[in-house]
Amino acid sequence: MHRAIISGLLGVGLAASFAGACGGGGGTGGSAAATGGSAPSASSTTGVSSTAPSTAASSSSGGGGAGGGTPSCANATPLPVGSSLQGNLAMPGAAGYYTFQGSKGEGLVIYTAAQNPAGASFDPTWIDTVVTLFDMSGQQIAENNDWIQGFSQDSALDTLLPADGTYCVRVEDCWTWAQNPSSTCLGTADKAHTTYTVGINQLDPMALGTVEDAEAAGNAPTPLTFAKASSGKYYLTEIYGTFDSATDVDAFSFTVPADAVTLPPGTRGEIEFYVAPAGTSGDGSTTPAGNVYLTDPSAADPTQRVAELYGPNYTGETPTLAVQADVTKPYVFWVEHPSTAASTNDFYFVLQGGGTSNPLETNDAANDTVAGAEMPMDQPDKSGGHHYYIAGDISTDTDVDDWEVPVGTATQIAVSCGAQRNGSGLRGFKAEALDPATMSSVTMIVENATSDADTGYQPIPSGVQSIVVSLSTTMPHDPNVTSSY
Repeated sequence: MHRAIISGLLGVGLAASFAGACGGGGGTGGSAAATGGSAPSASSTTGVSSTAPSTAASSSSGGGGAGGGTPSCANATPLPVGSSLQGNLAMPGAAGYYTFQGSKGEGLVIYTAAQNPAGASFDPTWIDTVVTLFDMSGQQIAENNDWIQGFSQDSALDTLLPADGTYCVRVEDCWTWAQNPSSTCLGTADKAHTTYTVGINQLDPMALGTVEDAEAAGNAPTPLTFAKASSGKYYLTEIYGTFDSATDVDAFSFTVPADAVTLPPGTRGEIEFYVAPAGTSGDGSTTPAGNVYLTDPSAADPTQRVAELYGPNYTGETPTLAVQADVTKPYVFWVEHPSTAASTNDFYFVLQGGGTSNPLETNDAANDTVAGAEMPMDQPDKSGGHHYYIAGDISTDTDVDDWEVPVGTATQIAVSCGAQRNGSGLRGFKAEALDPATMSSVTMIVENATSDADTGYQPIPSGVQSIVVSLSTTMPHDPNVTSSY
């Protein structure tokens, strides 16, 4: 199964992640975000389109409650690996149940396709599927709503099965699944379009774009491969492997394909790794990934880390290593077991892609002061909100990047930035919105290893004509990580 074609680099799209950059928005009547009232994410790449799975062996109509009665795992519809079925969640609160036979260590993707086929992703009148995997005792093993937020409402659960036996899959709408659906799910519980396809495919590490760690002698890196669609665009590459011990480290070598690189003026490349959350509410692994990092084998010190994050710092979310870097160079990607004991089914899944950065700062020397603040590009939305997406470097511990945006009729402002949380060597990254007339603070946030720099929407004081967003760092750079984006 291939996923997420886009223009440009290898796969990330608009609103997938703020990806090592900053973004902000202003609105006249509330949050411009789709749910939850948080600041919009600040990726500036082109949009994503999803593709139907390409390797399902068969497809037929089916329900999810064979044998009558209330649908459940006890009377589920058989769904053999390599096949797909049609289902319908016409009634709010409905769920479909399916069973299959699996083997210990078998790599599978359990997927749904339910979004608007005309390409109107995130249409609130279409169901937003959630897939949950159980064993036949009713024990939950794994679950997926949207692995990469902002890519698709369709679920795709990648997992390695823990044992031989019969398994059960439940498919339901987000409004049925979520504890607080009004802040988690789009639309309402009553959907106009309720049909879906559910399928199970076995992962094929021999296929381009699907890469299993080869466990090579001496920990030699496994080369990544890349799959290209007939359109000439690239799919995301899927990386997976097992942790054989508590000290296991896996390595993967790659160079971004030259024909995948299209950088608009004033931007730089970005290489991204989306690490699947572990546990019963994630991919089913009995451990999260530990240190995940990128090295440059051509550097003077090839062991020096260009970017790094630690998986256990991202409880309930997708760790994203988003590295702003030279996309023409070779790199090695590393995944370590965390600093915990080995368990019974320790593995990891990573989707690798990329994109272009937000528009870059153009005068690092001048923008150290409010008088030299740069003006970012306005990207208004249909509801009247205004958004500004920027990228740059805090090149020294005393560097400051100032950006000024007009307020207009906006009554709220939010600032959302990523540095350490996306793998940068910056520590204590600070974003503060200031009234330049008085230099008083409107809102401020400092990022750390476990908390994003996201202010949420805050009121703009009456009479303020513009806002300066001042970016700096409150701590020394990490000496073991070279990047400063």
